[in-house]
This record gives sequence, structure tokens and C-alpha cells, in this order.
Amino acid sequence: MATVVPKRLSLAEFLALPEQASETAHLELLYGEVVEMAKPTWEHNELILGLGSLLKPYLRKHSLGRVSTDCLVVLDETEAVAVAPDMVYLSPERIHLLQRGRVYGAPDLVVEVFSPSSEVYDRVRKMQVYHRYQVPWVWLIALEPLHLEEYQWSQEGYTLVGAVAGDEPFRPRLFPELSLTLTEL
Repeated sequence: MATVVPKRLSLAEFLALPEQASETAHLELLYGEVVEMAKPTWEHNELILGLGSLLKPYLRKHSLGRVSTDCLVVLDETEAVAVAPDMVYLSPERIHLLQRGRVYGAPDLVVEVFSPSSEVYDRVRKMQVYHRYQVPWVWLIALEPLHLEEYQWSQEGYTLVGAVAGDEPFRPRLFPELSLTLTEL
């Protein structure tokens, strides 16, 4: 679940917060508003760890860039926009965006895993933010029922280019040689 904290912060103030500013939530900053996200569940983390353990060796083998989980992405310093997608991928062409342990600019891919309580925030508000800052690819993964949707950026909005249920093979357009099944993660 996402909760907007009434206090507004600049990006510098947000970045100066202690890493564990909240014991029960992860923090994001959308246009100066602090948004508290509930800490992820066991199932959420297990899925992300599985996806990362599959993607990392694939990317390394093909020299396709780097992937990380729960990394702060600063999309706009002036407008105070900093999000923490569940997973972030940077191609070799965008690896320069990785500075001081954060991504400054639009990564090639963000992955968001959501539960029913966080679906509206991820599917509506964050997708609007990702579109504004031209993140080329977004994968939305629902835990209940387990499924994945692959979106590609276009001028008009994101286009759904693929969707699979948890037990169906997923072959992402971004990585055409890769195949994965969510239930196996």
C-alpha cells in the first residue's frame, strides 16, 4: 500500500534521510511528496531474487549491461522525483547513469512487483511517472494471481506488448533469447 506523507521535501533533503528512515516502509519521492511503500513480503522478495538470479548471468554472458534490485532511481533532480523500483536494468549505453550507487536518469527497464494493495499506485501513478521520463520498458508483475505484463514506451503512452500467466513461458522483447516462467522463480 502507498501512503503519501504530508511533508514536502527537496531531492537533497530526501537523499539526506537516514537509510532506515522508516522501519516498516520504503520511501519514494514524487514531485516533492514523500510516498511510503509497505515493505515487501516474502513472496515478493523471493520472486525478485529468482528473477535477478536468472537475469544477472544472462546479461553477463551476453555483455548486455547490469541489473540491480531495490535501487534508488533519480528521474528528475529539479522536480524532486526519486523512485525505487523492485528491479532496474541498465544497458551498456546507459550504464553511465549509475553514479554513487544510484541511477540518475531513465533506466532501460524497471520491474514492479505488486500486490492488490499496491496495484493502483504501481499501475497508475508510477506508470505515469515512468512515461513522463521515457523509461523504455516496464514489467509489471502481480502476485495474486501471478502474472506478468510487458510494456513498451511510445509517445502516446505505454503499449502492452506481452502478458503471461505465472505458469506460461515469458520471452521478453528486450531480451529475445531469454525465456522464463514466473512459477519457476
